[in-house]
Amino acid sequence: MKLAIPATPFNDGVVLDPDALNKALYDPSLAPISAQGLYSELNGGCDLRSIQNGSTDFELRQEHLQPEQAVKTRYAGNWYSLDNFSNVSGTLNDADNDKLRQIARSQALPGAGVRVYVPFEASAIRFNVSWFWAVARFLGLDDGRPAQATLAESTTAEIYTLVFLRGPGERFSEQKHLRRKYPQTFFRQETTTSPEPNPWTSESAQCSAINLSHLETAATVAEPDNRLAAGFYEIFVGFYVRPLKRPTSGALTDATLVTNNNFRYDRAAGTAQVEKTVEVYQRLSIGCRNARVVAFR
Repeated sequence: MKLAIPATPFNDGVVLDPDALNKALYDPSLAPISAQGLYSELNGGCDLRSIQNGSTDFELRQEHLQPEQAVKTRYAGNWYSLDNFSNVSGTLNDADNDKLRQIARSQALPGAGVRVYVPFEASAIRFNVSWFWAVARFLGLDDGRPAQATLAESTTAEIYTLVFLRGPGERFSEQKHLRRKYPQTFFRQETTTSPEPNPWTSESAQCSAINLSHLETAATVAEPDNRLAAGFYEIFVGFYVRPLKRPTSGALTDATLVTNNNFRYDRAAGTAQVEKTVEVYQRLSIGCRNARVVAFR
């Protein structure tokens, strides 16, 4: 521990210098020769040397540390369900990854993101995002020919989640290793009956949970002591649910998939009668979710 030396002697009969008095009490300078404050020396100026600051068996205990000065954590989450349908996401070319990122960045999942201020230069920051999911993703389209549902010309449409991250003064960028694509869960039943039965689904059997982790660090082999800048960090999950498409005259056009065996009880007839067809869409459903950040000094 360095000695706290007043910047100016305070002698009787000498006009008091307020600046010198302030520095004698607290000097924010970290230079060894300028460590002159009685309080600032104890506020980060102590060298952890057993022969200088305590006995040889001195141990740093919880009461010696100010909260969130060595590790800072933040958490955000929610539990209510979210149903995200394909008719609000827009259509993309399969190869247009830039537009995919643009749309997903504008469609964040509430509760699956967090923003945190890190007050120190961090050696590493770990980000985690988790969520429960279920999807309605169709194989094949209702083009009036049930057998065509499994042919190559019957296209499938993807459902994606993307994770975006930014640091102090940066723009959001996708963490490509955290991108996920979801399985097909709805399949048309091949039949000639009318009305046609609803699609067969494996959605309840395939629903699951995801936990993704990303470690951010500035250290390299050449410069192992590099640290991440202090400031605001933010992570969130975006999504894209591609609308259904059908090949028409050599081009893909918007397609509508319907169910037409929706029943309503007819009081006059005393039976359940077939009701009108109902449009169905691809869907990404999200349940309990959260985002966590741990910054290490």
